[in-house]
Amino acid sequence: MGFLSKMFGLGGKGTIDVIVDKPYYISGELVAGSLLVQVFEPIDCNEVVIIVSGNEVVRWPASNSRYEDLSDYIREDEFLQEKVLIKLILFNVQQQIPPGNYVYPFEYILPNDLPGSFDNKKDNGVVAKITYSITGTLSIDGMLTKDLSKTIPLNVYEQWNGEIASISNEKSVDVKLLELFNKGKCNLRIALDKNVYEPNEIVMIHCNILNQAKKGVKSIQFDLIQTVKANIRTYCTLAKIMCTATFPGTPASSEISQVFSFQLKDDGLYPSTHGQVLTCSYRIEMTCTIPFCPDIILALPITITMPSHVPSELYE
Repeated sequence: MGFLSKMFGLGGKGTIDVIVDKPYYISGELVAGSLLVQVFEPIDCNEVVIIVSGNEVVRWPASNSRYEDLSDYIREDEFLQEKVLIKLILFNVQQQIPPGNYVYPFEYILPNDLPGSFDNKKDNGVVAKITYSITGTLSIDGMLTKDLSKTIPLNVYEQWNGEIASISNEKSVDVKLLELFNKGKCNLRIALDKNVYEPNEIVMIHCNILNQAKKGVKSIQFDLIQTVKANIRTYCTLAKIMCTATFPGTPASSEISQVFSFQLKDDGLYPSTHGQVLTCSYRIEMTCTIPFCPDIILALPITITMPSHVPSELYE
């Protein structure tokens, strides 16, 4: 086998590795890196390239769709495929590379409108990913010769250019015991100083409750809800509570005006992003629980951006 490998060029003629200068990038940024090539024996090379790729992958089981006629759905879209020719050779002519160690630097500017990296981690059996990679290849001349190639993941954050603004929502409902007997009105209002947050940030929620009903609010719960939406044959959505906090409620025929602190715990909290197929969005939802009555729910949409400090272990 060793003789045939040498004869047809199937043996290992070298190794290749790809390194980049940062653990993560924001769309529109410059990616700088190098190909590290170790050649064991002379190689007839016709091309050295870097390929930057971006893909959206969706595998959505029919059991997670509210549409009965939607069978298991699989879709993979490649929205980025860029080839960067490294200036190893002029005019792409054949060149022999002698044994030794070589470093080929490269640079590439990411497009400004890229969605951020995302992985649903197969929650509820749904595969939903936005991934990026860089592949370095040293193309070896010969029909049966295997090219030297290495692929590494590239972590990308979506560039956010929106406006920060305060937001609020309010509701007035009839409190109905067992959904039949009217016990009076309950008026709620919640407000946030801003609509953009980072993971682990503490949200200050301004809450006003005027409970004119004869039933008290047992508890007030705040949830950060992540919604993953896939634009396939129809829109499919998957909602998941990322973190929660519960506080005491308010008695019947009473009023409160209070500020609640709610930390957005960073446990798989990917920033909001919008791809061609997938979107990831967030909302803070307040639920007022009244015994033997329907819950009262208010929601405020928020944007999660990349953290100011990204731990390096996140990308190890």
